[in-house]
Amino acid sequence: MSTTNDKSCNLRLARLPPHEVELVMGYKNRLLK
Repeated sequence: MSTTNDKSCNLRLARLPPHEVELVMGYKNRLLK
């Protein structure tokens, strides 16, 4: 989980509709727990 990887991930998220971003962020949060 490098910062460069996070940046490219955030760029990809920026292209998604807001509700998709919510889904992805919720999914990532579940993975981190």
